[in-house]
Amino acid sequence: MKEVRYRAQVFKNPAYLGSSAARQWFEAVKVLKDNQPFNVALSGGRIAAPFLQEASALFGKSPDLLKRLNIFWADERCVGPEHPDSNHAMFQENFANPVSFPDSRVFRFRGEDDPDKAAKSMASTLKVKLPLNSRGVPIFDLIFLGMGEDGHVASLFPENMAEDLMRSDRHVFQVVASKPPPQRLTLSYDVLEASKHVWALISGAGKETALRESIGHHGQTPFARVIQARVHTEILTDIAIHDSV
Repeated sequence: MKEVRYRAQVFKNPAYLGSSAARQWFEAVKVLKDNQPFNVALSGGRIAAPFLQEASALFGKSPDLLKRLNIFWADERCVGPEHPDSNHAMFQENFANPVSFPDSRVFRFRGEDDPDKAAKSMASTLKVKLPLNSRGVPIFDLIFLGMGEDGHVASLFPENMAEDLMRSDRHVFQVVASKPPPQRLTLSYDVLEASKHVWALISGAGKETALRESIGHHGQTPFARVIQARVHTEILTDIAIHDSV
């Protein structure tokens, strides 16, 4: 069994959390060798918009670093790219438009298409655009996750923790979520496990119980499964699980 490790950074409020996460992402790209691409998957959630606004301000001042980014998503709702529920629309408004980020480096889920077709299309894209590990799983440099009150991450909810979402050669799935809109597309547990880094940005009242269960030794939430499968997961939160920054 792998040694399970995580680190929790606790912040006084969502503003500190979002700005620190943006700065840490910026610094992670900054230390790359010249012209090395940085493949990142983003998530939605209540902290995503202010986090992306902070990141946009930082990367917008460093065009050379901005050019290294390839943007993907951890999950998406089965809606069109301009729909108010779309993670892509939120990214465009808060990051891409302010810095004129090119569409050619944004690899979005096509939520407007047939869900099974959209899932297969993204799985193929990942295998072409990303390096693969020894099991053929695409490897991101960084995946950002949020976490819901039930401990879900991406669109991996407690009701869809079946084995085929944990170990499969598809890597992208259509799921039916317990919150609207129900039709979703999501990366698999295998892809979350394979990522070089996973940073979970967890903000808001009502999530303390799920977070504490997730970081416990016998957690049963989707986020717990991610932590247990990885060597290290970074948690940035404004929930008081220890002294805050």
